Amino acid sequence: MSAMDIDEVPWDERRSGWRSDYLPAPVQLGRQRDRLLALVGRRVTEGWTGWDVTRDRWFEDIPLVLVFDDGSRLELQWKTWDHLSVTWGTIDFAAPLDIGVGGPYAWRSSAPGLVAAIVGRVVTEIGVTESPFFSGGGDILYTEVEVPGSPVPGGTTNDDAPLPEVAGWLTEGLWFATGDVGLHVRNGLDANALGSAPVTPGNAGMSRVTPLSAFGRAEGQAGDEVLLQ
Repeated sequence: MSAMDIDEVPWDERRSGWRSDYLPAPVQLGRQRDRLLALVGRRVTEGWTGWDVTRDRWFEDIPLVLVFDDGSRLELQWKTWDHLSVTWGTIDFAAPLDIGVGGPYAWRSSAPGLVAAIVGRVVTEIGVTESPFFSGGGDILYTEVEVPGSPVPGGTTNDDAPLPEVAGWLTEGLWFATGDVGLHVRNGLDANALGSAPVTPGNAGMSRVTPLSAFGRAEGQAGDEVLLQ
């Protein structure tokens, strides 16, 4: 492909044909809930990340791809404060991987080690990690309490925080539990960040993990559930 041809390709499709679909994370997870939950009970057979060949390091601005034993290929990428792209099978690993600057880049399987840790394992639960934001100022004392139904032992919330101070909750990441280990795919501020626990550095004791099946839902009349706006 010539330089002119590359310039005419949309920025996301330069990443091996990826078709991004960014939405505010709560909206995205509401739309993708059923399809994501269908991955519970499925085995992760492959995990792919973009690699900076020159620096020999993971490049966070290229989507994470998780492949499952039913053939599903999940593509995840975060940007800005709370926008998440969730796509399925748009990436062609055989197509050129170019982001328009730097490089060269290549797809690498089971890297970094955080991704390799869940390959070959079965997804047992998917959770959503959140941290609070506040109206007004002042210091708040937090007490960690275990969340009933949390997809991981020790999932915490801030039930003892003065409720008037909590303005809302910021969606931070997706937690893929695979038994006694897991992968946290979180917002790294305009890029992906990865972790082996469902916490964000600096937010320990102030975050919560909500099962995806319950995320954004509240009880409505007659036992119905409604999606919170």
